[in-house]
Amino acid sequence: MWSVDAQVWRCVVLHCTAGTACLALKAVCAMKLVVPTTPAPTPAATAAPTNPPATPAPTQAATPSPPAPTNPPATPAPTPRPINDLDVLAFALQLEYLEANFYSCAATGKPIDQTLWLGGPAPTGCYKGNYSAPVLDFFTELAANEVAHVKDLQKALANQAIPMPQIDLDNAFAAAVAAVFKVPTLVPTFNYTKNDFTAYASAFFFEDVGVTAYYGAIDKISSRALVKAAAGILPVEAYHAGAIRKTLYDVGGQMDLYTYGNTKTSVSNAIAALRESISQAVAATPGGTDSGLTKTDQNGVTTQVIFPVADGAYAFERSAAQVIGIVTLNGANRKGGWFPNGLNGYIS
Repeated sequence: MWSVDAQVWRCVVLHCTAGTACLALKAVCAMKLVVPTTPAPTPAATAAPTNPPATPAPTQAATPSPPAPTNPPATPAPTPRPINDLDVLAFALQLEYLEANFYSCAATGKPIDQTLWLGGPAPTGCYKGNYSAPVLDFFTELAANEVAHVKDLQKALANQAIPMPQIDLDNAFAAAVAAVFKVPTLVPTFNYTKNDFTAYASAFFFEDVGVTAYYGAIDKISSRALVKAAAGILPVEAYHAGAIRKTLYDVGGQMDLYTYGNTKTSVSNAIAALRESISQAVAATPGGTDSGLTKTDQNGVTTQVIFPVADGAYAFERSAAQVIGIVTLNGANRKGGWFPNGLNGYIS
């Protein structure tokens, strides 16, 4: 490709011959040949492609850490309410359930009528005793008295009457007599059905306790009508206790208890001592709460005690806690003995 200057001179050479005319021609040629040229557009610098701004990663709201577990506030123990008249009668009913079932089982081999359980469980260890005819007759009468007490107390309590608790007539006697002899177990195991003496010794566990329980509860009842009901039962229990004590004393030295080598009087005294030790362990009671069938004075003279009295005049009395201690054999949480699951009711 010819440049512009080269084209001008070529024009001059081709058309010009001499002198000034050539210069003029050069100017003409230059005017004809030189045309404005549009400069080539400078290509715009292509910007390096830029990556789109990075989309920021979505920020996740920080999940708050769960609060450290806290123990729920302790449920406050219910404030004890005052014991009322029905509480006292309901407590007495629990003891009557025990006595009524014991005498009924020992005399007939059957517990009290199921309608009197009020939905409670059947007693365990219910067997008829291998007793003489006089003892069977005696226990049959005792059973009738105790069943009547159950019915009367249920009637007085009406819809507040409490179901019969679980009663154990088997293991409890064995454990109680073992405790009397201060050994873990006895061989052979004590059984209330064995003979006439085991019948009386077993009854002796309950009857004195019943008397002292009613006497200790009388002043806790405010209703005159209910006081009369409880006071009417108290002397009947005292009759029972007196008859049991007299019988045990009369046959006291005539026979050993099984093969344990103890006379009936000494066993009865040991039972009373066990009851007393439990009562005192629950609540110290000046003057005591019990007495065996004999007592020995400071001169070594031994006399009978058929009618145990405190200060020579009144019956012994026990608090509800002391009574519970005896019938549960001072079990943990007030459970054990003849009431393996404890008593029912507010006083339990």
